[in-house]
Amino acid sequence: MTQESAAPSGLSQAEVIKNRQKYGSNAPVGRDYTSLKLVIKSLFSVYNVIMAVLIVILYAVREQSAGQFIGIVAAINTAIEIIQEVRARMTIKKISSRLEKKATVIRDGKKQEVSVDDLVIDDVLYIGAGDRIPVDGELVNLTYAEFDESILTGESKYISKRLGDEVRAGSFVTAGSSYYKVTKLAKDSFIQELTKQVGAFATPESPLQSQINQVIKALTYMTIFFIILLVAEGIVSENQKEEIIVNSSVLVTSLIPQGLILITTISFAYGAIRIARNQAIVQRLSAIETMANTKVVCMDKTGTLTKNTLEVKEAKWLKA
Repeated sequence: MTQESAAPSGLSQAEVIKNRQKYGSNAPVGRDYTSLKLVIKSLFSVYNVIMAVLIVILYAVREQSAGQFIGIVAAINTAIEIIQEVRARMTIKKISSRLEKKATVIRDGKKQEVSVDDLVIDDVLYIGAGDRIPVDGELVNLTYAEFDESILTGESKYISKRLGDEVRAGSFVTAGSSYYKVTKLAKDSFIQELTKQVGAFATPESPLQSQINQVIKALTYMTIFFIILLVAEGIVSENQKEEIIVNSSVLVTSLIPQGLILITTISFAYGAIRIARNQAIVQRLSAIETMANTKVVCMDKTGTLTKNTLEVKEAKWLKA
């Protein structure tokens, strides 16, 4: 299929400046606060909030040593979780930074390589076999080209395009070459919309996390109830204030399983380290326990997890 016209001359430098002022550039806007959100989420978990309340109570009843112990346990637990999740996040960012960051653009009638961040609306890009589409656009010159859009659609078959057809960021040119005009910046691209939709789904707690949180909540309510009973009983029996405080502190430290959360977190972290040795990234520690409870795994067709290619691994000759 040949649909070729004169090679486009692209934008002039003056037009690039004008479009950058009008539409903005392709550079990321604002900062990535994902790691900060992970830290805040870990700090203000259900467990930490309840532990903070108990520490305040223990200090109020003059049991500083018990309060310090619970605080240390909670701090170690939180630190392990934050370090693992932020470390996984940084690894993903490092992998992303290795993706193609240059694009071949036509400006003033000449091909030149520029940073993807410097692209503007109406820029004309040249793409050839093996190139990754950096931003969404529309084909303006085409001899013959096939595209692999499996990362976006799951479709493993290569797709032939015509003049005027849309090309999307994230797809690859598998054969041929063409020119296309930028119609959307990265923040408005199709793949970014998919990312936003995925991010809109809340991450559920793992079964063990949910059960532990329920146990902690139940024990907390029980602790508060029994403290009220102890204080009431002490007042009725005219016990000394010090005796009521001691009994209350013993009750608090005995009912709250501080070590349970720490042991669980350490076990998850150990599992994440072992999985990392097999070149896998664990973003959430609880994902390990979730996978252990998984009974059915549904996978998309060829194209999302695998490539539409065959490779000979072994050949055996059979005698007739």
